[in-house]
Amino acid sequence: TILTEVEKKAFLNRLFTLRQIFSVVVGIAFGMLGVEGSYGVLSYAFGNAIVAVVYTTTIAGIDEELLGGKGVVVQEGYMPSLALFLLVWTLTYSFVIS
Repeated sequence: TILTEVEKKAFLNRLFTLRQIFSVVVGIAFGMLGVEGSYGVLSYAFGNAIVAVVYTTTIAGIDEELLGGKGVVVQEGYMPSLALFLLVWTLTYSFVIS
């Protein structure tokens, strides 16, 4: 099937929202578990990419090529979700560990 621009934007907005929710949940979990350093950042980055691709292909049933390829799916909303994850992780870690 061919996606219209409106359908494409609506799906990418849902993907963006899913990433924000994922960032808050993982940030709280990592903060409460006391995860530190690059292990936390790399684990989050890998998990975030996996969630985006699995959601797109399996749950939504959309071929990535219709959206512009895996790169578009992995990059859409990544930096804002990373910033949110780092903020929530740091705040949770500070409140729980301190």
